[in-house]
Amino acid sequence: MSKASDVQEFVFTIDYEAGFDHIMDAFIDHPKAVADSLSIAVSPNGMWRVDKLSGPESFFEALREPLLDPHYCNDCLCEPASCETVWNHEVILSGLTERTVYSYMDELGFCRSIPYLALDELGDGLLFEAQRREHRYEWRLLVPDDREISPFFDRVKSELGDGRTIQFEQLKEPLRWGEAAVSVADLPAEQRVALEAALKRGYYQTPRETTVRELATELDVSRSTLQYRLRRAEYWLVSNLLETSL
Repeated sequence: MSKASDVQEFVFTIDYEAGFDHIMDAFIDHPKAVADSLSIAVSPNGMWRVDKLSGPESFFEALREPLLDPHYCNDCLCEPASCETVWNHEVILSGLTERTVYSYMDELGFCRSIPYLALDELGDGLLFEAQRREHRYEWRLLVPDDREISPFFDRVKSELGDGRTIQFEQLKEPLRWGEAAVSVADLPAEQRVALEAALKRGYYQTPRETTVRELATELDVSRSTLQYRLRRAEYWLVSNLLETSL
């Protein structure tokens, strides 16, 4: 069995300005929306990924064309049309406020996406996780520690297009890989926003640093609506924790 020190985790975030990427524009315009990449794989023979998206109906209307466009690169670092790739997209779960999309390409042409550049510079044996929300696209990359990461850093910086800035974190030992049994995108957007606001404002601290009434005012909802959303979100967390641990 490999030791944890045989691999390292690399985390970086790309921040997007409005008007430079149609898909990220939809996230910028809909701050309640979130997308988790449940699985991303790349090899010299192709690339595959499964993305779970959650947000209001208007969010999916904004994504209707670019998300499933076979010639639009979902995560390119520059102008998406500059990639020589053709994607195949299949919606495997669809609802009013959620989508799960399976995407693949079976012929890997030149592409300025993170997975392609990582494969080109670091070789096989990589694992990816990613999340998109608001203006941020966060990537987590699991890398064998015998790989030299500097060429990948330099390549990403050189390919970064207009309206994008990148922030790198230090390589570190992986801690959380494989721990998440469910995606945050499984929560309805209203419940997720309520839960995140409650946590951020200290509602779950002892003693509490805010009240339901104050949170409801901040979120511009009634007190009873906020209480309902928190109860549903708390039930979801507890039930999923017990299902995966018992």
